[in-house]
Amino acid sequence: MLVYWYRPHLKSASCDATDNVGSKPDGWDMVADEVFVAVMTKNGGSFTATSGSNGAVTHESAAGVQVFRVPMGVGEQKFTFTAAGQTGEDTSSIPISADCWVSLFF
Repeated sequence: MLVYWYRPHLKSASCDATDNVGSKPDGWDMVADEVFVAVMTKNGGSFTATSGSNGAVTHESAAGVQVFRVPMGVGEQKFTFTAAGQTGEDTSSIPISADCWVSLFF
């Protein structure tokens, strides 16, 4: 199984004008522009992540649970996971933006 998470915009995005609290929170500069991927397997496997316009990054994972970081790129987020001879693919429904992200759900 593969689980991924990330912010929907780069750290450099200027959201002060549209932010309902008026400015970035304390600690905003400590967060890296990275996509986080947790891989959970019984016998190991591999995954490839393509973050926006960045090149594909492939990691091998041992059995168990491992967490990896992939450099964040603007655009669509694609993932491929292979374990036990089977491959699964996913493209996130939320691309990463260089601009302030506005939720479509709220």
